[in-house]
Amino acid sequence: MSENKEPLNKNNKVPKLRLAKYYGQPIIETNISKIAEINPKCKTLPENFFYINLESVKDDRIVNYNFIQRNNAPSRAQRLLIKNDILFSGVRPYQHNNAVFLFENGKYVASTGFIQIRYKFPFFLLGYFSNDRFSRAVNIRSTGSSYPAINYYDLSRIKIFVPSEEEQSDISKLIIVINKKINNLESKISTLKKYKKGLIQKLIGKIVFTDYYRLSDVCKIDTGKLDANQMVVDGKYKFFTCSRDDFYINSYAFNCEAILVSGNGDVGFSKYYKGKFNAYQRTYVLHDFLVNAKYVKIIFDNNVNKIVRKETNIGAMPYIRKSTFDKVLIPKLKKESIEYIVNIYDSLSYKIDTLEAKLSLLKSFWHQLLKDMFI
Repeated sequence: MSENKEPLNKNNKVPKLRLAKYYGQPIIETNISKIAEINPKCKTLPENFFYINLESVKDDRIVNYNFIQRNNAPSRAQRLLIKNDILFSGVRPYQHNNAVFLFENGKYVASTGFIQIRYKFPFFLLGYFSNDRFSRAVNIRSTGSSYPAINYYDLSRIKIFVPSEEEQSDISKLIIVINKKINNLESKISTLKKYKKGLIQKLIGKIVFTDYYRLSDVCKIDTGKLDANQMVVDGKYKFFTCSRDDFYINSYAFNCEAILVSGNGDVGFSKYYKGKFNAYQRTYVLHDFLVNAKYVKIIFDNNVNKIVRKETNIGAMPYIRKSTFDKVLIPKLKKESIEYIVNIYDSLSYKIDTLEAKLSLLKSFWHQLLKDMFI
């Protein structure tokens, strides 16, 4: 695949990137309803089946489903699936929660929140649906403010540009290969994170603790001062908010080793950072540690969810107050024991970070490819 130098076709449309063997071949302007079957009719549902709702699909794949009986099924359970059906999320389509159904036939039913599409080259259309031009066309036709949605008729009328079946097949193979690589990396990262969490809990669980610090006794606890919208795309310094994502800004208020804790949103999520940075006003900044900062983070992460859940269950809002930190107790350990735990933590963290960097590069390449392969 290389940058396309072929002349424009009669539609004045060619993709930026194309396999060289297809240069000069026609690309047809059409719409989905002319090449695919949309929402095929289903006369009866099985007595019991696996139900796929809108929350079941994420990042181009089906991540979960529920086994239910037909008599207890929600009214939206209507789309009986066969292998290679495409599930296009008609509700909040900008989230791109679409997938190709790859399981065996007959026992899986999807919500009518999905538009069901049956096509010879499902992965070609799946890739097309992530293209920026197509996404803009979908968003323009979506209605509703809180839950914008597009119906099957409006989706079917959006113009798409389709090459020969042979070229669609080759593009589909490429999409399948990249999706598999992304899924494998995500699976490895998830498995390693679970292993890391379990191993650290096991190590801590084997130690008999007799004395503790209060968290506020071993570090200072402040918050950021800025609004979340003060981030800058290409800023010089890290800007920590209550999101798991990293943001940037052009000014810094802290220059230290710190643990950043989300006060709301993704409550209790923490990050370790050392250097110059700034923070959102509802992000807690733990700094000036009297014991190993990473050890503090390990203990904090091991306890914070239980504390937040307990406070929520007794009626408090799910967010962290400064007083919440006083409930986190840091066990007193010898320096050698702390270093042993932290070294294991660092080793596993490095492996996870390396895999996540690979995943980020692959996804960046993939998104650019989707821009360039489709019109």
